[in-house]
Amino acid sequence: MQISITLQTLVCMAGVTRSLAFPDLSVPMIELLILGAVLACVIGLLALRNPLHALVVLIVFGVTRIDLFLPSLGPLSPSIIVETLILIGFAFGMLTRRLEFRLIGPEAHLMIVFVLVCCLSTILWGQTLYDFNGRLLFKDILVQLFVVLMLINLVREWRDVDFVAKVMAVCGLLLACMSLFQSLFGGGSWSQSQGGGYIVSIEGEILTRGDMLGIHPNELAVILGMLLPIFIYLQNYGTKSWRFLSWLGIALLVPTIASTFSRTGFLVLAFVILMSLTVNRRTQFWLTIAILGAIIIFVVPSLYWSRIGTLLTDREGSNRIFLYQAALKLIQINPVLGIGYGGYPFLVNRYYPLHYTTVSTPHNIYLEIVSETGLLNLLIYGLLFWFLLRSLKTMAVQTAATSNRAWLGIWVRTLRIGILAYLLAGLTTSVLLNSVIYVLIGLTLATKKLFVEEMNSAKLVTDKHASEPSLGLAV
Repeated sequence: MQISITLQTLVCMAGVTRSLAFPDLSVPMIELLILGAVLACVIGLLALRNPLHALVVLIVFGVTRIDLFLPSLGPLSPSIIVETLILIGFAFGMLTRRLEFRLIGPEAHLMIVFVLVCCLSTILWGQTLYDFNGRLLFKDILVQLFVVLMLINLVREWRDVDFVAKVMAVCGLLLACMSLFQSLFGGGSWSQSQGGGYIVSIEGEILTRGDMLGIHPNELAVILGMLLPIFIYLQNYGTKSWRFLSWLGIALLVPTIASTFSRTGFLVLAFVILMSLTVNRRTQFWLTIAILGAIIIFVVPSLYWSRIGTLLTDREGSNRIFLYQAALKLIQINPVLGIGYGGYPFLVNRYYPLHYTTVSTPHNIYLEIVSETGLLNLLIYGLLFWFLLRSLKTMAVQTAATSNRAWLGIWVRTLRIGILAYLLAGLTTSVLLNSVIYVLIGLTLATKKLFVEEMNSAKLVTDKHASEPSLGLAV
């Protein structure tokens, strides 16, 4: 009986894998339903035993978008099912292991306020509650808030931080492998487009841009660029096997970013490399940078560099200027409160300078936030990242003088590079719902929590020894 169930599950997984690599091939619905039921049972067991493991499943769903290929029963999408299981596991842990729900610093409160303003703007004065596909507009931002809050409360040891970081590295490796596989065997980035997908015209050639499971090429490039610092960190402070995987990841991420032909991705990649040069001087790190340079020089095709040089000279670059102009006109409608979260695609064509556009975002998260939720919410968003970066800087300074905590100093700098890369990408791409940034926010606050707990414990030990009577021993 167990062998039969295992074989059936493997058949389902093989069918889903086939559909991911070759979307034109259909998978019977019964296979997807069986696989969904099996995954729900497994995740449920993980949630009861350790809710963090179930949360990791939700993070993998969000970063890789694999949940888009799992069956949903009306409003019960895979992410909602997983969130429910995590909440059950967390409640079970509160009862049996005395887990506490905590909010760390002003950052967590600002995050909650930002998301609440987004939701209320949609409900009270927004254009509609649903997008063009019939999905609730603020569902995804609520999922990201859930991930941040659960990371704060479920990451309880340094090994939990290491575990989540390694899971993020695996997600990046999976995205890179699947994107390159799709490019090579499905009419990919280096070949002429055979129809479908995202295309770009460079020097008279029509090329298909690399993407993954429906992720836009620009967003894919930003995701991989934000994950690259984690690979560099693991290459220096991981075990031997993880160092090998980090080498492999670095070797795959850079060509994948190039395959997207994303100019934003190029900016993020260049920024990550330059910032990494300032925080690590180990020999292995410089070897990593040398290999990155070699990959960029010898693997990336010349057409990619032609693409980078057309930021404002081609139709796509000019179109972004028009999208910015439309966003500025939308801001004038209600500069303080905005037009409602998710309302930009419903009103953009009223103010778009050209005839019509199907682009649903202004390609700038700051204009997107102001136009949809107002200047006040942009201020809240800015304060959130200001406090995050200040906390990371404080931890980096306090660990710099301690030789046995050098890894922690590099880790907080790794988080800072990823967050700054996101803020840079937001200038030219709408990445507000980028799952990676919310995992980095959660990891930052979890790291801050553990760091403060260690500092307080050390202070208590010091105060205890100071209060003890002296025995007259020489120190």
